[in-house]
Amino acid sequence: MKKILIILLFIPTLVYSQEYPILDTLNFGKNVKEVLVYRKHASDKKENLIKKYVFNPQKQQRTIYTGYNSSYQYKDEYEYQNDKLISYKSYSKCSLVDNIDWSVVEKIDSTMYEKVNPEEIDWEKSANLNKYMTLEYYENGKVSSIKLYEQLSEGESYLDEEIKFIYNSKGQIESKTYSEKGHPNVIKFQVFKPSSLELNDSIKMLSGTMRKKRFYYFNDTTFIKYFVNGIHTGNEYQIFNPDEETKTYTVYNPLNDTLSLSVETFNENQLLISRKNILQKGYNGFGFSLDVAAGDEYFYEYDNLKRIKKVDCYDIGEFYYSDTYIVNKK
Repeated sequence: MKKILIILLFIPTLVYSQEYPILDTLNFGKNVKEVLVYRKHASDKKENLIKKYVFNPQKQQRTIYTGYNSSYQYKDEYEYQNDKLISYKSYSKCSLVDNIDWSVVEKIDSTMYEKVNPEEIDWEKSANLNKYMTLEYYENGKVSSIKLYEQLSEGESYLDEEIKFIYNSKGQIESKTYSEKGHPNVIKFQVFKPSSLELNDSIKMLSGTMRKKRFYYFNDTTFIKYFVNGIHTGNEYQIFNPDEETKTYTVYNPLNDTLSLSVETFNENQLLISRKNILQKGYNGFGFSLDVAAGDEYFYEYDNLKRIKKVDCYDIGEFYYSDTYIVNKK
């Protein structure tokens, strides 16, 4: 099995991963102008465009538009240098109409927003820059650090977090350190107690929380220990079974309670063909809660060039939606 560094994917991004940041770097190879993604839910009569990948090899850029026929539109920009990702920007814009009387609104429906093509938005002038990320590399080409910036208000951004990578002599990740940067703003939210699924109300300053993962390798098993401010908060086991071509991800808290369990299956070309989320208790063992969205099993199909062609999603055994990828060449 190939060791993947930051979720540099040749398949659609999956939220199951315990890693972050999650970067959608879907790759369709050379001579591809764009890729259109159409989705059809079980209740839909036709497929609907939900996402478009636009490739510009001259500028070493990749742009992703999402939010067609939606109340929110998004634009993600990926910039490369010598085939290495060096920066990422994420913009968003709300297309709700201006004259809504919110005092009488019970729920948001399709009559309350304009149908906006995200490709036609002037993103530099009329949208919010939500996230900005830069990547640096060691001389051997491996990522050394990732810096994540957030925007609190228009024109005001701050360095939110820095992730540093250390490797062993075999080039495997030995540790990843996530350092939150201090900031005067206060955030009100709920947090998990250490080694527990209980929540506490909390008011937190962005004042430098330190999270760390230590990696240990044993044949076909990767063992990862989680720490938050030096306190052991969880363990993860990634076990590859070469006979069955499966990889199992299991996360435990320090009391050995299972927090999540998922299984991936690969074909003879080491392409992911299915993933099943068997258990998810809503906590990742690393100090964060997780949204448990509909859809617990995915199946993947590829074209003759080993590029993703279709993804079928099921929820509790019932068909939920299907995504189809259409490649437009230059």
